Order: sequence, then structure tokens, then C-alpha cells
Amino acid sequence: GIWQIPGDISIEGVDIIVGNGGTLKFTGKIQLGVSSRIIVMAGGCIDCGDASNAKIYCDQKENLIYNAGTIDTNIIELSNGAQLYNANNNSVITVNTIKSSGGGETIGWDQTTNSPILREEKIINGGKIEAGEITSNGMQGELYNGCLIHADYIKVKRLSLKETSTIEDVITISCDEYYLRENSIVRATTVKTFNGKLSINFIGNEGHALISANTIDLSGDNIEIESINQK
Repeated sequence: GIWQIPGDISIEGVDIIVGNGGTLKFTGKIQLGVSSRIIVMAGGCIDCGDASNAKIYCDQKENLIYNAGTIDTNIIELSNGAQLYNANNNSVITVNTIKSSGGGETIGWDQTTNSPILREEKIINGGKIEAGEITSNGMQGELYNGCLIHADYIKVKRLSLKETSTIEDVITISCDEYYLRENSIVRATTVKTFNGKLSINFIGNEGHALISANTIDLSGDNIEIESINQK
């Protein structure tokens, strides 16, 4: 059936499960509190239409958005170690903004920068993502791509690509660490680094990987470029 949420909602200790044939619609913000998840099963759908205020906000390390169906919303925001998992080739997420805002639990200390290491949010894509922008707070955050991502703008600390996966049609990608496996591809108009160090690593024993750009912008202080490593 169809569940229409007319305004904002905040939940704790509850899973919202959208089953096969089900549709969840909302125009405001869904905030996931302690021990809450959103699970979209195969054949299920989150459809927010043109609602500009439609947002899913996760601010706990136990929070998970798991999609095996279709999600169409305006904003997905992750904080304090929450995760977004797009399951497989048949899973589609269409979104204006995916934001990893960081913060929360300290799990270590970075001696180089003399700053805390915070629990990282992870965006894991095994299907297809169509996004306006995918961003993290710059000091942390990982985007792992196992299939296909189209996005106008990507800014994350660490980008990992599975074999034969593709990120394409990006206007600007700003990232410090790339981990590319066999036959993976990144295509962008401009590739930038924002923390002053660009590390590109090839992981595999055969095949090739590709980063293609019209412009590689390394402007800034203390730029370091690490050689491509085969592992």
C-alpha cells in the first residue's frame, strides 16, 4: 500500500520497512533516532516527487538506510557514523544531495594533524545512484562504488571503486584518496584535491583502471602526489 507522511516525523527504536509493492511518501523530514533504520525491500519505493523539503536524516551510529528497491527524495544526510547502503544492480537512488556531515564519537587520534579521528559515515553503492552532489565534511567519509554513480559534484576524503564499476559525468570531483580496482573508471571534467595530498592507488594484479579529466587542479599548499601503487 501507500503510506503518506504529511509533515516531519522523528522515530526511535523503530524500523520503517517498505515491502514489495509498497510506497512511502513524505514532504518533510524523517529523523532516525537510536536503533532506527529505513529498509526498502526489492519492489518497494520511497517516492517524494518534487517535495523540496523531503529529507532523511540519520544521526546515530546504529542508523542505516538500506535500499533494495527505489528511493527518490531530495536530501539524505548522515552523521555520527550512520550508513547508506544501496544494495544491488536493481537498486536505484535518485537524490539532489547526499551529505555526510561527520561529528560524533571519537575513536582515535591523528598524530599528524593533532586532531580527533571520528567515527566515519559510509556511502556504499552496489546499484545505481543519480545525484546532484555527494559530499562529506572533508576530514573523513568514504564513498564505495560497486556499480554506477552519476553526480554533478563529489567531495569525499576517500573514494573506493570495485572491479568494473564506474563514476561518470561528474563536473567536479574533489577527493584525496582513490582506491581503484581492475577496469574501474572515474570520468570528470575537473579533478581536485582539498587537503593538500593526492593519493591514487591501483589494487589488483592485472587489468587497468582509469581516471579521466579535462583538468587536474592541484592548487594549494603542500601538495603531495603519491605514485600509483599496485597491490
